[in-house]
Parts: sequence; C-alpha cells; structure tokens
Amino acid sequence: MLAFLLQIATSSHLSKANATVDEIQSSHDTAVYYDILGQYMVIYRQRFANMLHSSVILQSLLIWTTSLLMGGSTAAVSLAFSCLSNILMWIFSISFSVLAAFILPLISSSPLPYLSIPWLVLGLFAAPAFLGALTGQHLGYLVLKRYLSNVYAKRKQLSPAIQADLIKLETERWLFKAGSLQWLVLLVVGTYYKIGSSYLALVWLVPPAFACAKTSIVLSTCILFALSLAVVFSGIIPPFTEETARAVNVVHVVDTTGGFGEKPNSYISLFSFTPGKFTKEVEEIKEGFVCGRHKAIDYVTFSVKYGCLTYDGTEEGWDESNIPTLDVVKDINGDKRITQVKIDTKRSIRWFLAINTEEIEDFTFNVGLEELVAADGKRSIDGWHTIQASGGKNAPTKFELTLFWLHNSTRLSDKMVQSEQRPLLRIRTDLPGVVTPKVETVLEKLPPWYSLFGKSTSPHTLSFLSSLPIDF
Repeated sequence: MLAFLLQIATSSHLSKANATVDEIQSSHDTAVYYDILGQYMVIYRQRFANMLHSSVILQSLLIWTTSLLMGGSTAAVSLAFSCLSNILMWIFSISFSVLAAFILPLISSSPLPYLSIPWLVLGLFAAPAFLGALTGQHLGYLVLKRYLSNVYAKRKQLSPAIQADLIKLETERWLFKAGSLQWLVLLVVGTYYKIGSSYLALVWLVPPAFACAKTSIVLSTCILFALSLAVVFSGIIPPFTEETARAVNVVHVVDTTGGFGEKPNSYISLFSFTPGKFTKEVEEIKEGFVCGRHKAIDYVTFSVKYGCLTYDGTEEGWDESNIPTLDVVKDINGDKRITQVKIDTKRSIRWFLAINTEEIEDFTFNVGLEELVAADGKRSIDGWHTIQASGGKNAPTKFELTLFWLHNSTRLSDKMVQSEQRPLLRIRTDLPGVVTPKVETVLEKLPPWYSLFGKSTSPHTLSFLSSLPIDF
C-alpha cells in the first residue's frame, strides 16, 4: 500500500486532474461585484448569481404564463399594447436625443459644446431623452387605455367614476408588467452569456411607469433642456478651454496639383479633426479666412472636408525650388506598359507618396541601385497605395519609381473625362522648422489651445502638394 501511495503521489496525471477540478471550481466561483454610488460594495459568487438569476427567471416565466392563461385573449392583447408602449418609449427617446444633436450645430460654433463642462450632457441629451420616453410611453398608454375601455364597455355596467378608475389602474398595471418583461428579457440574455453586469436587470426590476407623470416632473425637465440650450446659444460656457483643448492645425500649403505650367497655388489652411466650425476663431484672427466645404483639400494621407483658407499675403516665406518634382523618364508601350518616374523631394525628408492602384498593377521603388520596394504585389486602400517616409539629416531625397500598368487602364480609353480622372501619383512634402510670415501672424492670434500641423515635438507648418496626371 505504501508503494502504491508513493507511486500515485508522484504521478503527473494526479496534478492534471487537480488542475482540471480547480479550473471548473474557479469558473463557477468567479466573483461578481458592483458598487452603489461609490459608497457600498456588493460581492457574490458566479455560482450564487446563476442560482439567483435562474430562480428569478423561472418564477417570472411561471407568473407570466399563469397570468396569460387566466387572462385569455384580453391579457394577450393588453400585453401586446403595453409592449408597444415600451417600443414607442425607446423610439421617441432616441429620436429626441438625435434631434437635439442636430440642433446643437445650428446654435453653437461647436457640435460638442459640453466638452468643457460634461454636466451639460444631462440638459442637452438626457432631458430630451427623458421627455421622449414620457411622450412615447404616454402614446402607448392612450392606446392601451382605449382598448381596455372598449373591453370594460362590454362587461357588466358600473358607474362611470368606478369604471374610469378601474381602467386607469388596469392600464398602469399592464405598463408595469411590460416594464418587468423588458428587464426579464435582458436578465435572460445576460445570464445566458454570463455577463457580469446582469445584476442591473435584476436590481431594476421595472422601469418607473411614467405614463401618468406629474406635471411638475415634465415641466422641470423642459426647463432644464431650455436652460441648457440657452447656455449653449449664448456662449457663456466656451466649448474648449486650456484643460479641454481642441487641436487646430495651421499649415502653409503650396499646391501645384492644378496642372503643368500653371502658377503654384499658395494659401494658409486652418482645419481640425475635432468636429466644429471656426466662426469665432476666424472673427478673432481677421486674416481673410473663408470657411466652408466648398473645396476639399487632399493631403495624400487624409482629406480635409471642412476648413478655412486665406490667400492674403501667402506669397512670402517659401521658394519654388522646394516644390517636389515628378518627372517621367521613360514610358514604354509593349505587351505591358512600363513607366519610370524620377521623384525629387528637394529639401524635405518627410514625404508621402500615393500611387493609383486602379491604373497601376505593381511597382518598384529604388534609391540609386538599391531596391527599397520590390514588385511583389501591393495592397491598397480606396484605390491608393501610400508610401510614407521620415528620414534623418542625411536621408535621400531622389528616388526612382517604376510603374507596371494594368491592361484595362483608363489611360488606354477615353471613357473618363479628363477632369474626372484621378491623378496617377500624388505627393506631399513637409518642411520642418519653416514658419512663413503669414503663418506666424496667424499663430500669434490663435487661442492658447491650438496645436501645429505634424508632430507636437517636430511641427511642420509648410507643406508642398504635387501630382502626376494619368495623361502626362
């Protein structure tokens, strides 16, 4: 017996069996915990949670089944109308909040005026959502009440006062039941998928039945929403402060994408990835900025659909010798068309090149005799393959690009109008440390929470845009 125990004690199978048992027990004994307003902590095990939730689910299903069987068709129809009330409650609640979201950009320079004071969310979105919930549930309440009135009219005659009270109580009772059914469904789903926050459906047994909400509650909610809109419209609370900054990019752009032989187009671009207009900023700067969506600027790696542009005083501070060039060295039309392009980024060591993959099947990218990118098939996003580079002080600036065209390229057909054709190549180069006089003037007048174009540690306030058309 001693030899047997010694053999079993050192066996690896025994440790695996124990580990399996421990894993099974730990999966059932996972702690479920939640806090109440940061004051109380409630903790119980997953096994107890499953038992508790399953017990509540079974009891609720039993009660609901008995109630429907005893009530007959009248109970089934009443349940359907009460569920309709809940559906209308959610539809109107979401609709009112969405409507408030559309109103904000019309009365405020920013669609996010609550960034500096998050408590405004309660008045701007929670209040209309609450009003929408009341409206939707009250409509369902009226439909259900009308149905129950017809049902009671067919029964034995009662005094009008007693009948009205019974109909009102019966309507509220079914709305209450529909609320409990709503949370019962959430509890079943949460328990089935072992969602730890399923206790929320257990704690909130029913949503309050506000079908007959008091006038004071509705009035106070309307006042809260109106005051919040007034605060936003008046501009008393700015949407952005130094604590809640908005990234605003200012860059001097020299654009030569218009065509060969045309004079470079120079302007200052003011844009932000944070939603909102620049109405107040432009009024304070007063440098001839015009804002809108009238012209989308393509920065190769991203596009600016809304921004502000000014052309005043933008001819100083930059040199045409810094404009990148895309020169076609060789264009061979054989069984497969091959084009060689010489790229010169001039002084820039930070550049972005986009290749039109709707026209180009593959390409190679060289620096002298060194091949940086081989022809091995390329992936694309929205029809573009983008190359990004940011080198050191001695980084190369001259490259050779060999393009292999598709057989069904639009270059070989006249199906597409020239103005609608996408360019073959697009390039953007950024010059670090170059601040033109116009950019410097704009930066001095901007609020303290702006940020420069590019990296915060190495901003780029001068960029050049160029392209190579398909029909070069």
